[in-house]
Amino acid sequence: MTLLAFYITFVKLGLLMFGGGYVLIPLLTYEVVKTGAWMNEQQLLSILTLGQMTPGPFAVNTALLLGLSVNGPLFGVVAVAGLVTPALGFSCFINRYIRPYEGNPWLMASLQGIGIAVVAVVLVVALQLAGNMFTGPGAFVTGAVSFTLFYIFRLNPAISMGVAAVLGVFFIK
Repeated sequence: MTLLAFYITFVKLGLLMFGGGYVLIPLLTYEVVKTGAWMNEQQLLSILTLGQMTPGPFAVNTALLLGLSVNGPLFGVVAVAGLVTPALGFSCFINRYIRPYEGNPWLMASLQGIGIAVVAVVLVVALQLAGNMFTGPGAFVTGAVSFTLFYIFRLNPAISMGVAAVLGVFFIK
């Protein structure tokens, strides 16, 4: 794969990333696992996990780690550049042409519609990934504890993941 083709792939991902970094998950699953066959779903899941655990924006971390794993540091930098290029362009466009219509009910309704679609996409991918991860009783215990720590007790996701890592050592082998 050439640098230019890699860059264009991440520009496409950046163009479709409405709603935040987690929207990247289904897009990466399609581009990296199904279309590009750069890695399998388990390898991608490992990169997504590291991207979440690394300080900084999830999407940028994940793009960098993906580029590094595919073909080294230069590809990591190119992945990040490609991913953020559309956001920079959108920001300039929105500031110039859409901001004057900020209170428009049609615009607000369309943005809310996009937000709802983003939640649906993330939910579908979460369910697909869960099917691959919850492979036994230990995985269910680890998932339940993580969910409880994060959702019920509102602990920092890093704490939930740290506890899950320890539980994984004992319950998932």
